[in-house]
Amino acid sequence: MRPALVLLAAVLLSAVAAAQLVRLASRLPLSQARRLTSDNIRRGFQAASSSRETRQAMSLANGSNIFTAALMSASVPETLRAQLGELSLHVTDTQLGRLQQAALAMLELERGRRPVADWWPALQPYLSGLDRATFGHLQSKYNAHATTVMRSLGIDRGTAAELGRLRAGYPHGPFLQFFVRRMQVVADTERASGNAAAARTCEHIVRSLLRQWVLEPGPAGLGLLAADLLAQQLGGDEATTRPAALADLAAQLRRWRAAYHRAAQERPVAFLAPTREPALCPAEHQRLVGWLAVTMWLAATTFGSALLSVASAWFWLKRPAGAGSKRGTLIAAMGVTTLAVAVGLVLMQAWPDLIRADLKREWVLASLTTWPRQLLLGVGFALAVVTLVGLLGRVPDAGPTRRAPRLAARAAAAWLMLVLVLMVCTAFSARARGQYEAAVAAALDNDDYTAVAGPAADVLLDALRAWKP
Repeated sequence: MRPALVLLAAVLLSAVAAAQLVRLASRLPLSQARRLTSDNIRRGFQAASSSRETRQAMSLANGSNIFTAALMSASVPETLRAQLGELSLHVTDTQLGRLQQAALAMLELERGRRPVADWWPALQPYLSGLDRATFGHLQSKYNAHATTVMRSLGIDRGTAAELGRLRAGYPHGPFLQFFVRRMQVVADTERASGNAAAARTCEHIVRSLLRQWVLEPGPAGLGLLAADLLAQQLGGDEATTRPAALADLAAQLRRWRAAYHRAAQERPVAFLAPTREPALCPAEHQRLVGWLAVTMWLAATTFGSALLSVASAWFWLKRPAGAGSKRGTLIAAMGVTTLAVAVGLVLMQAWPDLIRADLKREWVLASLTTWPRQLLLGVGFALAVVTLVGLLGRVPDAGPTRRAPRLAARAAAAWLMLVLVLMVCTAFSARARGQYEAAVAAALDNDDYTAVAGPAADVLLDALRAWKP
């Protein structure tokens, strides 16, 4: 072996492998999310054109955010009331804006310590004439628009869909819980006072709202919340309706919720994604994690072998004949490479928490404590194993200077062989990343609930579709 050629080949291939690794790391979901800034996102939304439905969805989301801000404050500022009224003017496809205004009115009455018996006259202007109204939140339109904006910022398809949902947020939960519970109190109070028509109006609006939100595509959590509240509403009702009793309908809703939670518990947490929700594509997720774990370990062992090779290269360049036989050097390099791969696979199975922590770690080059633990373990492993392999065996007139050329030759051969294997693993990791992105994007083309629970659970909503409040 010519020392200079082997070392030059190892350096050049390492440069190519490093470029592969940098590109792979920059395209991982968390890395893409970390590159985004609030300014970039704001400019992306400003530059993107939006449909009429999308603009209404954004107005409704802002309306619920305004209500939540009022709910969290000690009083209801007049400015919030005016903002909510203005937003409602832009929403024509759904009457949800009127319900948001009714919720804000109830909050003001409650903060003013007005008796519930006095609430109905203040609420009636918002709630009258809604017998056949729709109350859609249109959140799926907002999610789709936010996904398009993320794509325009250079984010890959699957990550863009997840980030789009994260950006659109989950604004309607606090509003829904407050509105449903206060409206039930109003209904009970009006029924007790003899105003059965007002009680029926309140209950009809609440049940229609919850039914529509369970059936409407959108965030899974919002549908599950609506199903829970509707099951509570119907569970104690003794009346029957076609095609099933209300108690049976409530039981179906609980089974529908349980199907989602059961499916979510069986899936790994999507720790590669920006949120800690269930992995939408477990097979692709696990495949990507496996390849990334092996790739990270091999990168560390390659780096360790390179350090030892560079540190001892002078002895080999000075006395090439002391490196021993080519056959012995190749066997030693193959042994180191095989052992490194085997230990990496064992580590992946034995310490999954270490793998998860390293893949999520945001490390800083200047701070050793932030470095991935696999990197430190891999470098230490390579230094120890390559040194041991390089020093083993008989050398005539053995001494430090006699053994150093052989150590340098075997370290360089191990470096060269490891970097070749690393390049192959990095290519497979990049392929697995592409498959993961495509699978997540395809899953999120469906309803968020179906993406986790699958289409089989949809039959549990047949009775709800047939039921009219």
